[in-house]
Amino acid sequence: MEVLWTYRAVEGIVKKYRQSVDCPRTSFAFENLLSSLNANHQHAYIASFSADSDLLSQWRGYADDGFGVSIGFEIEYDRLDQLPNVGLYPVDYDLSTLLNLVTEQCEKIVSLYGNSPSLDDIHRVMTKVIYEIVSSSFVCKNPAFIEEKEARLVHTPTVDSIKFEDALSDIKYRVVCGSIASYFTFGFFPNEVKSITLGPKCRCNKEELKLFLRQSGYPHVLINDSSSSYR
Repeated sequence: MEVLWTYRAVEGIVKKYRQSVDCPRTSFAFENLLSSLNANHQHAYIASFSADSDLLSQWRGYADDGFGVSIGFEIEYDRLDQLPNVGLYPVDYDLSTLLNLVTEQCEKIVSLYGNSPSLDDIHRVMTKVIYEIVSSSFVCKNPAFIEEKEARLVHTPTVDSIKFEDALSDIKYRVVCGSIASYFTFGFFPNEVKSITLGPKCRCNKEELKLFLRQSGYPHVLINDSSSSYR
């Protein structure tokens, strides 16, 4: 839904330019851009994190109504750079940056067609616009959710027929809300797990948890109590 929300906002700008130009060739270019956007919905796999380890709305929505825990991770960007088609991005709750970019590129298209462009020039501009829009759609979100302070680990393996190339792992499947969902696995190194915050209703015994962590190879992990007042 968030990807579609982003696309609808972008479509509004492109349609406005398509309707405002007098040149049929330029109008046709914007029509092609709209068609290309609808045909280039890239398959993305996303893991979501929050920059806030102790947020009441997150306890309620994602941690067994406060009985769960919040695990703190610290991932080195250098490691992500070595993985295929993986990136970690803060969520953008303000579409203005993307919409300004789209407006700028639409102006380029208008200017381009006013100078009898070559096919290479047209392809270069169109490819840049589509790439920026598709990439941004994975990390844009309605500002109503800004409290979440979300960051996303995004994986975009190449789809070749029914095969995935440059993927993190073999594709796997699980049942979610009565439907089948595909996913890939991403492994954390022990030193990337930094803390565990116990939810406001968590019944976990700290000493037992410390023993479990030591035996499992995580003796360095800090254990914190939630400061949220649950109502």
